[in-house]
Amino acid sequence: MPRLSIFTNRAFIATVFIMAFTFVSGSAQNFCGRVVDENGQPLPYSTVRVQKRPIAAMSDSAGNFSLPMTGLYKKDTLTVAYMGYMPQTIAATELVADSAYCFRLTPMPTALNEVTVGRTKGFKAKKQGNKRNNGMFRCFINGNTAGDTFGYEVHAKKNRRMLLDKVGFYFNEGENQMRQMKFRINVYDMNGVKKGPTTKFVSILPKPIYFNYESGAETSGKFVYSLPDYIVLPTDAVVAIEFLEDLADSCLYFKGNMLGKKTWSRNLLDGEWDTSPFSTPFFIECVEETLK
Repeated sequence: MPRLSIFTNRAFIATVFIMAFTFVSGSAQNFCGRVVDENGQPLPYSTVRVQKRPIAAMSDSAGNFSLPMTGLYKKDTLTVAYMGYMPQTIAATELVADSAYCFRLTPMPTALNEVTVGRTKGFKAKKQGNKRNNGMFRCFINGNTAGDTFGYEVHAKKNRRMLLDKVGFYFNEGENQMRQMKFRINVYDMNGVKKGPTTKFVSILPKPIYFNYESGAETSGKFVYSLPDYIVLPTDAVVAIEFLEDLADSCLYFKGNMLGKKTWSRNLLDGEWDTSPFSTPFFIECVEETLK
């Protein structure tokens, strides 16, 4: 079975398995479709998920997806979602195997607060996540990683606000080292959320932010993506980095510890956020602004 695994060179193994379910018809077929906007333009990397079930898929760069119908029941409901757009639902009884259904999403009607500001010098930088690429364990991530997300809490003090400046990750040399990957940045308001599992994070971005990684000559080091403008974070925020492709047999190696500051994570099948003390390769960097 395909799986996402994070291993260390000791006895720590955290594994998430993709389970197989039996479709009521007993046949192994796929429901295919495409996700577009109101003008017919593709919405890449949309999420297609069966509500309250570990069955999901992610569309490709052209908005196309294929969802296994094995495991669906007549009472199930499918939800198609994309950042900044109204989600669309369809009953499982309306799905037709090997069809080419088109989901046309419309932008959310409510105006969002200002989320970007121009860059200014003199702010104090603060970092969350993996800060130094050191630790007792040599870890790696591989497998079916598309849609898997790691997030870090950021909390603003009174009369101050936090601005997201950079994201990135550390990497180390290893066999079948990751050579390229597409990522997406997500920002959520976590007001009122104290613990996981939860689905109550609220996205604040009007549109996705993507960045690409392509390895150079370095086999170990640090990759940094600087945002074009600062993103104004909610008072209580989670900044997340999402894999948009499968690593498969490639690996993202890094150094870390078994215990550390709380990290939020979510996988494509589950759809729920939960916390873990284990290290990840990612980091986020914010600057703190004093409000007048």
